[in-house]
Amino acid sequence: MRNKGFNYNNFCTNYCVLWYKMKTLYRVYANMAKKSRKARKDKGRLSSGKPGNVQSAEILRQFKAHWKAGEWEQSLISYRRWCNRTNKKRNPKIEGELLFRLASSCYSRKQYEKAVGLLKESEKIYPENRRSSLYCMGVAFARSGQLPESKNIFSELDDSYHKDIITALLNSDTPFPENIPPDLAFQQDMILKFWNNLNNPEAVPSSSNALNNLKDAYTLFSSGKDPSSKLKLLESKTGFNNIAEYLKLLAAVYKRGNIQIRNLLTKNANSFFRGGGASLLEIHMQYLLKEQNYKEILVLNELLFEIKASPAYMVAVKDIALFHLGLKEIQQGQMERAQDCYSGIKSETSPVLHNKALILQRLEQFNEANECWTALCRKDKKPRRSDPEDVRRSYGIMLKYIAENYRKEALPDKAQLLFKEALALDKMDRDALEALYEINTDNGNHQSALNYAKQLFEIDRDNDEYLFNYTSELLEFNRIGDVIPLYEAACTGKSNSQFYREGLSYCYIKSALDVRSSKLEETKKFVGMVKSLMEQDTYHFSYLEGYIFHRDGYPRKAMKKINQAIDMVEGHIEEFDLGCKLYEDGFIKQALKLFREIAACGCGMSGTIIESIFMFLSMKGSMEHVYEFCDTVEDSPGWDYYNIADQLFINKQAAWALKYSSKLIRQLDADEYDRYFHLMILNEIGNSKDTLDYARDLLVRAENNDDEGGIYVYKRLIKEIKTRGRFKPAHE
Repeated sequence: MRNKGFNYNNFCTNYCVLWYKMKTLYRVYANMAKKSRKARKDKGRLSSGKPGNVQSAEILRQFKAHWKAGEWEQSLISYRRWCNRTNKKRNPKIEGELLFRLASSCYSRKQYEKAVGLLKESEKIYPENRRSSLYCMGVAFARSGQLPESKNIFSELDDSYHKDIITALLNSDTPFPENIPPDLAFQQDMILKFWNNLNNPEAVPSSSNALNNLKDAYTLFSSGKDPSSKLKLLESKTGFNNIAEYLKLLAAVYKRGNIQIRNLLTKNANSFFRGGGASLLEIHMQYLLKEQNYKEILVLNELLFEIKASPAYMVAVKDIALFHLGLKEIQQGQMERAQDCYSGIKSETSPVLHNKALILQRLEQFNEANECWTALCRKDKKPRRSDPEDVRRSYGIMLKYIAENYRKEALPDKAQLLFKEALALDKMDRDALEALYEINTDNGNHQSALNYAKQLFEIDRDNDEYLFNYTSELLEFNRIGDVIPLYEAACTGKSNSQFYREGLSYCYIKSALDVRSSKLEETKKFVGMVKSLMEQDTYHFSYLEGYIFHRDGYPRKAMKKINQAIDMVEGHIEEFDLGCKLYEDGFIKQALKLFREIAACGCGMSGTIIESIFMFLSMKGSMEHVYEFCDTVEDSPGWDYYNIADQLFINKQAAWALKYSSKLIRQLDADEYDRYFHLMILNEIGNSKDTLDYARDLLVRAENNDDEGGIYVYKRLIKEIKTRGRFKPAHE
């Protein structure tokens, strides 16, 4: 019982809760006041025309965006601004790199003096990059016509190659070749143009043997011959050895000598990656992609991996090669080999995921395929109805793949949700509608199946399958009136209309059977329409003709047609169907004859039909005819008094069942179950005296047999009968 007096613990608890609420409320008001002050402050800024406070995170985002876009001047400004705002010390490596790239941009715009100034600033801020800065300053001086300054820088760098070039230009009073590379970091494209200039017939011969060897190598190269013999003379000369290796690779790339390129890489790979060979190798890879020589790319990838010199771009190039090789394997039906290709791809782009999913789909690895389809859906994102049709359709295809895989894994509920989602993107999606129709048909949800069948039929009224499915669902709901005009239109619009003629005949006959007792003239009308459609009579049609003769007062003609119908039935289902119609229309003798023939058969189907006959006759309420049929069933295999009484009891004819349960308990082999069943029937009828007397007899029997369980049950039942006049069975 709750204590209504003072409770110290409750007081403490309530006090703590109140204190916490007040503390929380104080924080809320404090935050509101803080926000209010900030809002007034911001408002004041806006009204005064001063710019608001840009957050440091936004400045950093701008810096990254400019960096990615190659906007070096804006990127440098944003970086310095961010450092000032956050009070962070500038990173010399980052600032030096930005200045270096900005110098490159100025160089590309022919702003050579500005480029030199930026390079000097970069060298001062980040001395570790001094050699690269000096090299680029030398080139910038040369491009601006300041050849002596350029020569001094290359002398300081001990770069004999560029020093000889500048010396040759000074001696011949020749300006630096016109060439504007995209970036100071990549000067190799200058070499070929300078090489070409050396071969100019009007060029003054150089005093440098190395430069003359370069000229002779170019003569061989331009005539389509291998310049390696001349370049070999430069391999041991300091400053020229790297350029010799570079030019060998250049000649091999130009001639598309794949084997030669492999040999050069194997022989001296490091020289390429120290100098300009890396960019040439990248160019070679791009050529291989254009030539669709994907196998050569994979060979080079393995070679580079072995010599531990794989450049970063090889990952992307290898992915492209594997993608296209895998695509060819898919087209040739080699799914296992295609799967091997795609398993080596590092990047999971949408096309890669799509093809992986298709491969797994073909290999019937449905769970794995769904993982790829689902990842692809997440990557592409769900489109809206306002998006273009091709976007919605593409996304819908992925949804349908996933849903179809769920169906294959016996998960129709999950499949149905995704098919509905695909249908929401495209109301005319036949695949989704067909799948939804099939799922709901299999689940027995005929109302939904009817809706989807109707949508399919409205999309394509000439499709025989859609018409069949739609009319089948209408017939599930006995909507004959809706089916008839559809079949009538099909009979006139189809060249091969035998199926529809038979379907229409069925509808007319079904309609005639439904109204035969109440609308005779309409029945005659339907029968007349059937005659023009049917090539041969059915038992339904013959029976209807006999029924009409019967109603019109021609008994002999009627019986002739009815007997003809009886002779035409095949199988117990048709016998039962015709027997029910005969019984309903007063042809009792003929109906019971058909029922007896079914009972006499003894096959498995006849046993099932006998139960239906019991139900039918019990529902019609003629005890005489029921007993007549029961007497027939007594002689049928597998049927006895218990079965008969049980069927009558199930069909709520307990009084009729009593006759057979009484026979049952009089048998010598009657057991306790038989006797209890008889007690149940007595109880159902409601004769409390007979029920009580028989329950007492069963109690005595149980006591004589020392049946403790039976004694307990019957005592309880007797008590209940005395109290209520009957007992309530456990199943009620």
